Amino acid sequence: ETLQTKQKPQAVTKMVKIEQSQIDDLMDIVGELLVVKNALPYIANNMTSQSIEISKRELSGRYEEISRVTDQLQDKVMNMRLLPLSYIFNRYPKLIRDTSRKLGKKIRFEEFGGDTKLDKMMIEKIADPLVHIIRNSLDHGIEMPDVREQKGKDSSGSVTLNAYAQSDKII
Repeated sequence: ETLQTKQKPQAVTKMVKIEQSQIDDLMDIVGELLVVKNALPYIANNMTSQSIEISKRELSGRYEEISRVTDQLQDKVMNMRLLPLSYIFNRYPKLIRDTSRKLGKKIRFEEFGGDTKLDKMMIEKIADPLVHIIRNSLDHGIEMPDVREQKGKDSSGSVTLNAYAQSDKII
């Protein structure tokens, strides 16, 4: 008898779709890097003891260009890793519908900020904990409809997911 392990479904696919324009931008940046790289041997070959100061200035200028271009490259690559939170938010309405039916509770669900982008790895890390939080909020945070009415509340409870960018952080 063999023991089979049940594979956990991936929260986020291992592939990322990249727009052609982003690839074109990367190629432009790599082209700039090649131009600067190819200038370095020229500076080295023309270096003499009389031209040290000139060569230092040229090398400093090339370093600044490389620094600027590599910063652009890093920004482009980082932006390619961003996915909209709707990628995981889209599964929650069904989760809430199924769980509320099972628990016999009435739930209104609202979601805001699904277009807010977050790094793919962070989305992978928060997907399962969000499922747990939603289930717990339905199970323990919202009363049964009759109890809610006795307390003067609407018989339906509400769950709201709200994401938005605030500086470099997603809240």
